[in-house]
Amino acid sequence: MKFRILPAVEAARLADLLPPPLRRRLPATLHKGGPYTVVLFPMNQDPVRSGVAARAVVRLGAAHAGAEPVVAFGADFTAESHAILAARGVTVVSVGDSYWTDRSFERIRTSVASPRKAPRADAT
Repeated sequence: MKFRILPAVEAARLADLLPPPLRRRLPATLHKGGPYTVVLFPMNQDPVRSGVAARAVVRLGAAHAGAEPVVAFGADFTAESHAILAARGVTVVSVGDSYWTDRSFERIRTSVASPRKAPRADAT
């Protein structure tokens, strides 16, 4: 999963960068602050999992450490990815309020992708 990091985004421009579902979820407190470093995760993909969140934190690196507040936007985040981002001080804004873990999402994804949806009746 790819993501974009946009440094020095003014609060007035924040809503213009976001797709409509995320604009509606934009907290009022973000309209007054800024500038922000924005991490945009794709909206058309699965929830952001911990590996992708960890890569984003690494890419943020020391260059963005404490310089300006960081806000991450995405369709949904797993509990682990949310924790990784929060530990770095990143504000997370998502469309969904689902509770996924990396493991539960992988289990569901695997079962949906499986060609065999139920055990065979003749299996012994």
